Amino acid sequence: MYIYIYLYIFIYIYNLVQCYETMCEKMPGPLVYIHYMRFERRSKGVAQARAIFKRGRQSSHANTWELFVDAAMREYICNKEERTCRNIFDKGLKSFGSEIQFVLKYLDFVTTTNDDINTRVIFEKVLSDDNGLSSQHALLVWNKFLEFEYSRGNLSAMHKVEKRRAMAYPDQHCHTGLAQLARRCRFHHLWPCGPAELSLLGIDQDSTGGSSGASVEVVKKNGGGGGGSTGGRGKDDRPEVRDVVFSLARFVCAKAFLRCKIDYMQLDMRRLCICIPCARVHHPSSALHAVSVHACAHARKQAAGTRAKKTERAATADAARTSRAC
Repeated sequence: MYIYIYLYIFIYIYNLVQCYETMCEKMPGPLVYIHYMRFERRSKGVAQARAIFKRGRQSSHANTWELFVDAAMREYICNKEERTCRNIFDKGLKSFGSEIQFVLKYLDFVTTTNDDINTRVIFEKVLSDDNGLSSQHALLVWNKFLEFEYSRGNLSAMHKVEKRRAMAYPDQHCHTGLAQLARRCRFHHLWPCGPAELSLLGIDQDSTGGSSGASVEVVKKNGGGGGGSTGGRGKDDRPEVRDVVFSLARFVCAKAFLRCKIDYMQLDMRRLCICIPCARVHHPSSALHAVSVHACAHARKQAAGTRAKKTERAATADAARTSRAC
């Protein structure tokens, strides 16, 4: 009885192989070879699946980046062969280095291998001029590079990549100031500020990347990083815009207050924002600039007052010691 079962399975597999061979001849394509590799791995083993991959690479119709990605990830996940997976990706990068989908898949793989040094080498190789990526596609790689440094690198490495990306794309306002700081604190779809603040910063939250960070952030090119929903320098009488400016002002002034060693959380922001009209904000970015300048002056003034008080107390103590000595 077992002989008949084995014979039936053998005939069934043989018919399926003939079916796949027919499809490879009449309608060759990467999807046919991908399913053929999966079938060979399940039915015959790893060696047969690799032989089908080799045939697919020699076919002019099936030799695409999808075939390389499927074969590489199967080696990594199913066969636990990380070295073989890297070799397949490296070989594919020579032929499909200008295909952004393949590049992003490769980067997704190397960022999960816990090899930070080699990952940075791959990023540099992909961003080199010899790779042939377009400017728009290279921006996606820069964003992924920054996300990698934000999660694993130190502050010096973050600053270096941010500076290099800003030099490569000087017309993008999202590479400096508050927009850059907000993106540095971001995790996937979680932002340190709400949609209103993102709109003022010129970041379109709906167009930003998800977990892979592969989407280009849409940055409005008006007025140094954002003009709100009014567009341009028109007046905006909405009180919620003024409240957003107040909240962003505290965000802007954090570095200045920390540099002067002042607890900015104890500062009365409504006294600080006296330079902004009570119910009218002509332009949010101009208001933020005015608040930041005023905040720095206020911080310096408080620091100078603190130093003066310390000097006065020291002089009083010296005078008291002198009088006691006399």
